[in-house]
Amino acid sequence: MQYAMHFQLDRFQPGDMVTGKIIALEDTCVFVDFGTDRSIRIPLSELSMNEIQNPEDALTLNEVREFLVVGNYDGKRDIFFSHCSPKTLQGSDRLYERAYELASFQCGHFISKENFILHTKIIGVGAGGVSARLQWFASSQEHPPTISFSIRQLEIKKAWERLRQLQAHDVISRSA
Repeated sequence: MQYAMHFQLDRFQPGDMVTGKIIALEDTCVFVDFGTDRSIRIPLSELSMNEIQNPEDALTLNEVREFLVVGNYDGKRDIFFSHCSPKTLQGSDRLYERAYELASFQCGHFISKENFILHTKIIGVGAGGVSARLQWFASSQEHPPTISFSIRQLEIKKAWERLRQLQAHDVISRSA
C-alpha cells in the first residue's frame, strides 16, 4: 500500500477542511483516501481530541470524515500585524513585501522570493483596523513545506468556536 504522511502545499491549503474516506485501520494509524494518487497515513494522535487506544475507538472502516489541513508551522514563522488599515490590506503587494522583509530578518539571511511561501489569515476586525496573522515558509528542494491532516485539530477548532458562540450569547455553563 502506498502512503504518505504529508503532501506538498500546492494541492491543499492549511486551514481548509477536506473530506476523506477511511480505507484501512491499523494499530497506530489509519489510511485515508482524499482522492489523490496515494492514501494518506494519519497517526492515532490526530484521530480524536479524546485519548483513544486504537483507531476503532474513533472511526470505522469506509467512514467518510472531515479533516483539517494543518501546516508544518513551528510557531517561529508567524508574523502578526495589528490595526492594519484597509489601504494596507488592499495593497497586498506591500503587505507581502513587508512580510518578506521581516521573514528574511527573522531567518538572519536573504530568502529568495521563489522559496518564500506566505499564507494570510484575518484574525480580527476592530475600530482600529484589521489584525492579520501571516504564516510563512522558506522552502527548498531539500525541505519543501508540507501539510498533514487532523481530526483532532478540527475537533479542537469546533469546540473553541462553540465556546465563543456560548460566550457571545452569555450562556452560563457549569462543569461537573
